[in-house]
Amino acid sequence: MFPNELQARKDIVYYSHKTHAAGLVTATDGNLSVRLDDQHVLITPSGLRKEDMHIDAPIVIDMDGNLVAGDRKPSTEYKVHLEAYQQRPDVKAVIHAHPPKAIAFTIAGAPLDTCMLPEVVVTMGDVPIAPYAAPSTDALPESMRDLIAKSDALMLARHGSVTVGPCLSEAFKRLEKLEHNAEIMIYARMLGGAQPFSENQLQELQGLRGFYGINTQQIACAAPGARPASGSSAPPAQPVVPQQVQPYQAPPVQPQPAAPAVSAANNNNANRGDRFGGWHDGEAQAPTYRRSGAGNHEPEIDELVDEIVARVKQRL
Repeated sequence: MFPNELQARKDIVYYSHKTHAAGLVTATDGNLSVRLDDQHVLITPSGLRKEDMHIDAPIVIDMDGNLVAGDRKPSTEYKVHLEAYQQRPDVKAVIHAHPPKAIAFTIAGAPLDTCMLPEVVVTMGDVPIAPYAAPSTDALPESMRDLIAKSDALMLARHGSVTVGPCLSEAFKRLEKLEHNAEIMIYARMLGGAQPFSENQLQELQGLRGFYGINTQQIACAAPGARPASGSSAPPAQPVVPQQVQPYQAPPVQPQPAAPAVSAANNNNANRGDRFGGWHDGEAQAPTYRRSGAGNHEPEIDELVDEIVARVKQRL
């Protein structure tokens, strides 16, 4: 069942704004589409920021990419959307985004590690990476042709993501989950590496798909050492030996020097200071008030200062 065009336009505006707000696209990057019927697709136009998307902006194209309705140019990656619809008659919505953390994995040649979190194993499986192809060329949809037939989510190496579903809501959920998984895996690598599931644990999780009624298209996860997913540009994750953490040892306590004895002359003042928060006569510790250097010696000033100090001590 296809959505009506008005609802499709509202959905494209809503999820365009959400995709931009979540940092999954920037500038005029990315594109969203909804299939209106067997021959027509409503898609975001080229050159418009996703946060600026409005209900009249999306245009209608046919399955050959020809403009049918609207006064804007089709998105430069419309071929990616048409490829998904041609390979998957069940798909009604496509989001092509540029999730930064997930893209970073493809640039580094690192595995996406989407088989490390239970909810990702169950709902998305082993997300494949299509080999690099130049944007806006025919090679780009060709690079993902076999993968989109087997998975509801994939990465285009050094480029972005493609997530599909029966509606934009489901396609967006997969996009969010893909980027969230990448973020968690970055943290795991910083802490020494992710510990993979065993084969039995993966089979148990796969069994939950039927329990929850999940029938999404995915490549099932396999334990480390198994053959990587078709089209993946990175090897399967290998178990990481946890680093040995040395127990914390406090540094030895250095003995503190004994406090200087209080002279009898200052004993009264010292005791008085103790009663008021530990104050002591600080004349011995304070910097001298007398000027250094014979050339700067002025007896009158020194005598005046001595007199002031004496008066202050009398009041104490």
